[in-house]
Amino acid sequence: MNKANWFGIAAVVLLPTFTGCAGVDYDPGGSPILAMEKVSDARRRGEAVEIRGICYSSCAIKLAAGKNLCVSPDAKIGVHEVRSSPRPWDYAGGVRQDLWTAFFEGMLPACARDLFKARHGFDSGRLAVVSGDDILRACPEIRACAPKREEPVTARISHLLMQ
Repeated sequence: MNKANWFGIAAVVLLPTFTGCAGVDYDPGGSPILAMEKVSDARRRGEAVEIRGICYSSCAIKLAAGKNLCVSPDAKIGVHEVRSSPRPWDYAGGVRQDLWTAFFEGMLPACARDLFKARHGFDSGRLAVVSGDDILRACPEIRACAPKREEPVTARISHLLMQ
């Protein structure tokens, strides 16, 4: 393997991930390795894994969380092929990684994988997005998240003032 390929693989592995597993409203993705680790840890500890809001790229690995997963019907979940690049910020200029793409695809429940495949989710670098409602209809074993309880505005303001 040449040096450029090693740098590209390092870029895929070392990209930061911006979330934990529960209740985040915007998760743009990041390192698939870190996402798999977080989901595996949550599964092992029996912790809740929620998909709410925007969940793109490696965030979709949360769909592999098992029985403690819930998906909000209004969530937007997007996947694409895995690419490597010597410059982590240059996804578009990266090279498709067939092994990583197949691994990512294989981690998803078959019902979700089929839904993304029907939208060419792993065929290119273009993001294929489905709604949480689409996932819930295609995957009856995945439960819907309970609606988030909104804090009263005064509680949010007092919390901010106390920081």
